Amino acid sequence: MQHRKEKLQLALLIAPVLIGAPAGVGSRDFVLNTTQFEAARRQAIQTYGLPIDLNDVQSVGGFVRENLNPLDQAWRQIFATNGIAYTKPAVQFYFGGVDTTGCQHLDAGNSFFCYPNRTIYLDIFYLVARQESIRQIYGTPGLYAAVAVAAHEFGHAIEQSVPFPAAVIRNRDANYIALMHELNADCYAGVFLGVLASNNGMDPRGLNEALESRELAGDDRAVPGLHSPLTGRLTFFNIPDGYHGPGDERKGWLLRGYQHGPSSCRAGYNGSFGSMDDTSGTIKGSALLPAF
Repeated sequence: MQHRKEKLQLALLIAPVLIGAPAGVGSRDFVLNTTQFEAARRQAIQTYGLPIDLNDVQSVGGFVRENLNPLDQAWRQIFATNGIAYTKPAVQFYFGGVDTTGCQHLDAGNSFFCYPNRTIYLDIFYLVARQESIRQIYGTPGLYAAVAVAAHEFGHAIEQSVPFPAAVIRNRDANYIALMHELNADCYAGVFLGVLASNNGMDPRGLNEALESRELAGDDRAVPGLHSPLTGRLTFFNIPDGYHGPGDERKGWLLRGYQHGPSSCRAGYNGSFGSMDDTSGTIKGSALLPAF
């Protein structure tokens, strides 16, 4: 697989637009006073069935952007601990679809890591929808649901730098390998949240928001009755293309990274998810790192 994405089925016939996100610029820059932006926002409201207020666009976009530097610093420290060269991925917010360099066109409703240009693409309305879903269901701000999306895509950038050992993926079905990557990226998202919490940089409600957002992002929500190899509904050889795993497993792998750090993430599977048969080349370290 050349790219990874977290996708909510949606197609907008709106020209692609990028939202610049330079460091130090206020969150008001996520709201553009254009008819194109407003048309995309209205379409997103209709698609998600959720309110997408301009204030939420500002707050969610600004909050995710504020956490990009801690994300970078956390992984920079972990790589330094392991003596591994680190390259920071680029991050681009967008709405209404976007053409990428080296990957396919992205419709609205995506978060996506493009391997060839090492860029994370985040649809601002998709992030707000994740946040609003948690807020409506659980009554908390929901901001860490959006951060978890960015941290998951950052996890794919980490996977590109430290790929699975060849022995782990040998003779595996391509879609099975893709699923390994998705759950591993959830685990890496949990690692970051663990670092954030250990540095007193996370709202106490943040972990639950992130966990429940992974539950809601499970493929069993999009396709009722669809289960992973763990439950026996699918075999290891008929996993659908683009499958990210059911919500309980996504939630479990994020919690694994949060509780046990990066060394718990990179693992092969011996026939049931959550069981490791190869931990060679794992990234050492704990989620409890010095403050950055």
